[in-house]
Amino acid sequence: MLWKRSNHQMVSAIDLLHTFPAFGGGGPEVRTAELINHTQCGIKHAILSINGDLNGRTRLSACDIPCITANTNSILGLRKLIAKLRPKAVFTYGWGGVDAIIGARLAGVRHVIHHEDGFLPDEQAGEKRVRQLARRLAFRLARQVVVPSQTLMEIGRHGWRLPEKRLLYIPNGVDT
Repeated sequence: MLWKRSNHQMVSAIDLLHTFPAFGGGGPEVRTAELINHTQCGIKHAILSINGDLNGRTRLSACDIPCITANTNSILGLRKLIAKLRPKAVFTYGWGGVDAIIGARLAGVRHVIHHEDGFLPDEQAGEKRVRQLARRLAFRLARQVVVPSQTLMEIGRHGWRLPEKRLLYIPNGVDT
């Protein structure tokens, strides 16, 4: 037993910690809930919402998936929380999950996978220079950076300067 859930129950050891800026109703949250819902029972997932938004948990069919709020957005606060949870792997999502990459690595998690779906509205015309530099540094700490488009593959290669082996292209898809 390691950490309190949002409903004040204890969380046992987990395999995969999915860390979101907010676990609301967006695309990454929907995809993650669907993947969790179709995962074999032996893998223990947990959701971590950095800002406390857990509205997306209604998409989870398994009622025993711990949904945790971070109550911090600092790298050191995330490091402390992730260290207490002791996951085998941490998945992070979007710009808001970049701090969790660093926090997870500082907590000793070796398997950190970051998912980058695109940019916030304030970067529609192009990446902000400071964020591009932050991504370059933080993404190097991730074992893999997953992107859903060839455009983001190119940005990963050239803008973030990631080696090809660190980038993984998984296109968005619809189960037909």
